[in-house]
Amino acid sequence: MDSDKIINEDCPCTYPGCTRHGDCEACKEYHHSLGQKTSCEKADKNGI
Repeated sequence: MDSDKIINEDCPCTYPGCTRHGDCEACKEYHHSLGQKTSCEKADKNGI
């Protein structure tokens, strides 16, 4: 386990059971590899 991992307590991910919830780097890596935006990036675009 990586004890240096930073967890975002305000993660906007709403996907139930997401294993990357709060782990921004893992989330970006996963979604960008699929050509998708993360929940954070979608929220920024919507002004949230």
